[in-house]
Amino acid sequence: MSLVRFQVAPLLKAEAKVSAFFLSKLVLYLNLFFMKKLLSQHYELIITLFAAVVFLLCIINVLPFFSYAIVIIPIAFYFFPFRIIFRKEFNVRGSQRFMLLLASYVLSYIFAFAFIINYLTDKQTLLTVLMIAVIVNSFFVYYLIKKDLKQLVLPHIAVNALALMAIWV
Repeated sequence: MSLVRFQVAPLLKAEAKVSAFFLSKLVLYLNLFFMKKLLSQHYELIITLFAAVVFLLCIINVLPFFSYAIVIIPIAFYFFPFRIIFRKEFNVRGSQRFMLLLASYVLSYIFAFAFIINYLTDKQTLLTVLMIAVIVNSFFVYYLIKKDLKQLVLPHIAVNALALMAIWV
């Protein structure tokens, strides 16, 4: 009886190692699949957070402020003209399309004003305009939640955070 146990035990260990190897590979491939799916769904959030991080690094003088311009100009152009063309949420008619178009314009507007505000000496007027844009963008967050377009909410919140950083400095 003990002789059989010694002969079967190495085979079971080897089989367990092989099945653990394949299981770990399966988990890795599933994680990559879901990560691609997650990235494809939330790429707008990722680019807005990237812009906010670059803005923060420019504020604390780790990066030159011109690097923020290099990052923000394509992002601002994406959010106003290109987002309207390429996103399927904008293929609706009526007032919802107008509200989504206006929300996209406000995002682009906030990006541009957060960049411009750091080059001016008299900032008070633009700070007020940027604060009003943040309030309007907050209403768009409420509208997007109400219309069940939750995948568009997080970029608006991230842009509000970026604008509040610009106002704070």
